[in-house]
Amino acid sequence: MTIQKIQRAPRAQSKEAYRLWFEFLRRAIAEDKSKVKIDLYREWGNIETYKFDKWWEEIGKKVISLTPSLVEQIDEGKADDVTYLLRVPKSQTSTQIGEQVRKFLMEIGHQPIELSQLRVRLGAEIRPSTYRAYLHTFDQNKKLLEITNGQKPTSRELLKSVRKFYLEREKRYKNNLWKVDKLPSPLAMDLNRSDLDKINVLDSATAINAVSRYLRKANEIIDAVRQGRFPE
Repeated sequence: MTIQKIQRAPRAQSKEAYRLWFEFLRRAIAEDKSKVKIDLYREWGNIETYKFDKWWEEIGKKVISLTPSLVEQIDEGKADDVTYLLRVPKSQTSTQIGEQVRKFLMEIGHQPIELSQLRVRLGAEIRPSTYRAYLHTFDQNKKLLEITNGQKPTSRELLKSVRKFYLEREKRYKNNLWKVDKLPSPLAMDLNRSDLDKINVLDSATAINAVSRYLRKANEIIDAVRQGRFPE
């Protein structure tokens, strides 16, 4: 008898959705930790010391249940960090089996894992590549702020920086088996690949408006995760 995942997680309740939440939370903490309701994230541990994959293996998958945890019959398997695997004799009654399971759990000092109460909003439609674009835009804007000592960059400068980030990364990993996200189509409008610094404000108005929207969305999401919500 074991507690197992019994159905595929919907998009909102997926590892990738929580990866994105984790990354936005890291940025929120880096921006101003005092604005983040850290107590809400108690079960998440000190995420500042982790990268997501290690955090997920050591903490995340234990405190975030992607699907309901139920007793399920299985043909084979093994115990793990979030389940027990018990052999149940068919010769006993349900009451007898229940008592033996209870006795077993008491003898090993079983304590329920404390699950995080924070959940990706039910029904949320999260397109990972789009949310990663928001993150990349936020990161590039921060880099520009550091270069200019806090002076707000123009949307044109931000567009240039985001385009360079995507295209340089695409070139760097072009021979990899796994593919990286391509430059989002709204940001590629009127793109001059031979001269990324050449941006005509009028001809590139659509792309400039898009990168401004991406930054605004990123900031809205960061505001939300400060309050324990994702997405915004």
